Amino acid sequence: MQGLALRKVVKHLGEIYARHFAVLPAAATERVLGTLRAVAEHAAAAGGDGGARAALAAAQEAGRVPPGERLGDPPLLVLELEAANQGLSILLHLHTGGAHAALPQAGVEARLFALCLSTLEGFLPLAAAPGARGARELELRGGAVASTLQSLASLDAPAFRRHARAVFPLLARLVAADGCPPDVRLALADLLEAQVGPLLPG
Repeated sequence: MQGLALRKVVKHLGEIYARHFAVLPAAATERVLGTLRAVAEHAAAAGGDGGARAALAAAQEAGRVPPGERLGDPPLLVLELEAANQGLSILLHLHTGGAHAALPQAGVEARLFALCLSTLEGFLPLAAAPGARGARELELRGGAVASTLQSLASLDAPAFRRHARAVFPLLARLVAADGCPPDVRLALADLLEAQVGPLLPG
């Protein structure tokens, strides 16, 4: 129930920004971003509690909850990814100058890259050992990583170059990861072509 309620909160926050970004004060935009970050962090913390996850799975089994109605594992993974993706969309929009009352540009860019790096770093252990945590998590996190790579590919070249030193090692690890889904590999190839290719000597 909590997860469903919070997913509605995430959805409504995204709608509020999409409809009113032109008139939202900077403080209100900060509150939207802060709430999305808090929801994502709460969901990630719940997903990291192995004991609670095992207890939930056992309780659903004991209660004979139909498979189609059970919470997946991790139980709040969809919530975590939806909140993070909504935050990414807003930061990307702010970075491209889409908001009337934009936050300080340097702060937006730093937070945008921090979120992208966090998403990639969280996915890499799973991609390196895909069988350890299940196909569902690989698929869902893979979709979030593909969106992140697409966002990085869409950025202006100067912004990408400012953060290239932090991004490159993660991209190299993604290239070497055996468990990357096809959509991640495609988005990674597009990013390398768009942002990394022009940096290489002719």
